[in-house]
Amino acid sequence: MKKYFLYTAALLITLSLVSSCKKATTIKVRVSNKAPESVNHVIVGYDNYGNIRSGETTDYLIVPEGNGLISGMGASSADSLTGTYSFTGSASGTHDYTINIISTTNSDGSTTLTASVAQ
Repeated sequence: MKKYFLYTAALLITLSLVSSCKKATTIKVRVSNKAPESVNHVIVGYDNYGNIRSGETTDYLIVPEGNGLISGMGASSADSLTGTYSFTGSASGTHDYTINIISTTNSDGSTTLTASVAQ
């Protein structure tokens, strides 16, 4: 009986230790092009999302937690896309983010590509 109690206690302790371990944080990012033109060579951190047509949304890619750069180039203009991001998982598990690329027209008629992050 004493042996049974010891095995049960050891099993309960092991299970409680395993279940209390922090789960890993995974950051997944996709890019949605809401601009009226394609944006080429879109890079988020070290991940290359390639060329993204107007209205297209990419698949999610896993990116490292932290800060980084967003870049790309407008297909039919000299507009460049530059920006920064900060992805952190405040809790363990998977966090999905979408970077929305938009185009705004300036007072001189030129356009500017910008990126905003949504979760």
